[in-house]
Amino acid sequence: MASPVVSPDALASLFREHHRWLLARLSRQMRCRWDAEDLTAETFTQVAASRTPLASIVEPRAFLTTIAKRLLFHLRRRRDLEQAWLEQLRHSPEAFSPS
Repeated sequence: MASPVVSPDALASLFREHHRWLLARLSRQMRCRWDAEDLTAETFTQVAASRTPLASIVEPRAFLTTIAKRLLFHLRRRRDLEQAWLEQLRHSPEAFSPS
């Protein structure tokens, strides 16, 4: 098994230095603290799983913002799809509705 590229100490340092900032930014953008907390956690999970050495990151906030924007895009796309599905169900005959 290959050793992780992201060292636990570097990840902890990145988290301590930027977690509060990223959470505040996402909270303002999303207007929902719970979703912002989930997205912030998922952002740091993605960083931990990435193959990018943290020492090579020149602008950590830009790096975190890029990851968070991608996750936010996917979240919004899933929610739009869910709303479209619910709207379709609302307009379909009851015989075709799932039980």
